[in-house]
Order: sequence, then structure tokens, then C-alpha cells
Amino acid sequence: MRRYWFAVTLCFLLAQQGPADAAEPQQDYNGTYLIQHCHDEKDSFVRGFCLGYIRSVVDLVMDSEVYMVEKPRFCLGDTPLKDWRTAVLDWLKKRPGEFHTSSRKVIMQALSDSYPCEK
Repeated sequence: MRRYWFAVTLCFLLAQQGPADAAEPQQDYNGTYLIQHCHDEKDSFVRGFCLGYIRSVVDLVMDSEVYMVEKPRFCLGDTPLKDWRTAVLDWLKKRPGEFHTSSRKVIMQALSDSYPCEK
């Protein structure tokens, strides 16, 4: 009986969200977000979130390259994760015009410029 009421409650809650809510795009992280939050040395949670976000973008790119048989966009080798963050922030500081660019694109381009693969 509990499962029944749980299912009814779940359906009710899901029905409360209208089609307009579902169609509304989620706000994307951008370069401004990275500059504001990845720079924070005092808040370990925010810094950890930033490092995790950068890592997830790198993992996504590397996984997609395995299946697409493309030339890798960057070669990180044994570079520590904190250096990836530094590379992203340094790249952004030199290009304030990219602050409104998607954070995924910023991360990919920054790491590509900072850690190119040898030919």
C-alpha cells in the first residue's frame, strides 16, 4: 500500500511541473562562472566543485574521442588536476571576451592551447 501512495504522490508532483517549465533551458555555466568560482581559494567546497566540473568535461571529451577516432584535442599526461584549473583561469584572464562563452568550450579550448598533443 505504501508503494501505491508513493507512486500517486510522485505522479502528482511530476504533474505540477507544466510544459513551459520543462521546455525552459537550464542556464549554462560560462567563463564568468569559472572566473568567479574557480578562483575561490578559501571555500574548499566551491573549489572542489570547480575541479570536479573541469574533470567531468575532460572525461566527456576524452571518452567521445575514443569512440569518434579523432585526433585528441589535448594531451594532459600526468598533469595534476589543479594545473588544469590554473590553465583554464589563465586562459580566461587573457581573453575577457570569452567570459560569456559556454564553460565547456572554454575548458576545451584552454586545455587544448595549454596542453597540445605532439604531432
